[in-house]
Amino acid sequence: MEFEIEPGQHVVQVGIDRKRSKSFELSGDGDELFRFRCGSRSGSLALLDIFGRDENTWLFLEPEA
Repeated sequence: MEFEIEPGQHVVQVGIDRKRSKSFELSGDGDELFRFRCGSRSGSLALLDIFGRDENTWLFLEPEA
């Protein structure tokens, strides 16, 4: 997805129900392009997170290189 944002400070984060990814602070004058990847993790640790662990490891948001 692509979003145009106003110049200034912003926070980006993804979430599903009560689960959230790590958040990132962005700051710019409106001409920057920020790219992120997001999704759900797989495997046994992700399964534990879905069912109640305190850490939000199931969803990820990371800057794209």
